Amino acid sequence: MTSKSEVETDKRTHSYLEEAAVTARDVVVVDRGNGAHAGLQKALYNDEMFGRVHLTWGLETTWERICQLDSPALVLNVGSLGEAEAARFIEQIRARDCMAPILVFGWEPTQDSIVRLIEAGATSYVRSQRSATGLAEALRAMISGQVRLCPDVAARMMRRIAELAGYRLPGWNQNGNLASPARLTDRQSEVLHLLRRGMSNAEIASELVIEVGTVKNHVHNLLKKLGASDRYEAASLQPALIDGGWQLQH
Repeated sequence: MTSKSEVETDKRTHSYLEEAAVTARDVVVVDRGNGAHAGLQKALYNDEMFGRVHLTWGLETTWERICQLDSPALVLNVGSLGEAEAARFIEQIRARDCMAPILVFGWEPTQDSIVRLIEAGATSYVRSQRSATGLAEALRAMISGQVRLCPDVAARMMRRIAELAGYRLPGWNQNGNLASPARLTDRQSEVLHLLRRGMSNAEIASELVIEVGTVKNHVHNLLKKLGASDRYEAASLQPALIDGGWQLQH
């Protein structure tokens, strides 16, 4: 015969297991190899914060897997995709209203490349190639709402926030000086739209049926007019047509 204390213990155990099942996150590793996947499986084994560790390698396979899971976390190997493709991948995932936290790792980034991926929608990063144990620690920290920034990256992000604050002030440029709205030609507007879709110069040239060299000139002029340091920063700006000119609104 089961005692009252045993029944209460069983209820508490059952309640704990139900809560763990609800809060445990499956991990989706986006990697064109399987080293990170296998390592994380081992590092997260029996960790109550996490469920299964899945391996995907492309946008559609990743999205299909995400849609099958209740509360996934993504781990993206930038080294296997390349920075540009990784940024496009994150932007496209976010464009589908995916709110899953995304940890990026596996490359030797510059300050600007980390900021670029964070602007694309990454939640956290591991600056250099680390062991599966180190990657698991960063993943746990991210799930707990913590992001550990290196001092130089923190400084770059503070400068970037200041730049964006300047963009948001009507009639002022990023240096805090009064400026006229940047006026874009119709072709420059088309190129900017395609940049925001993550297209390369060659893809833009094919879309607009113009030479790649012509696209490069348009991009160069866009960066100058918008005060952007690169194509990714230009694509992140939200221009609105105001009084015949373009005023930057982020």
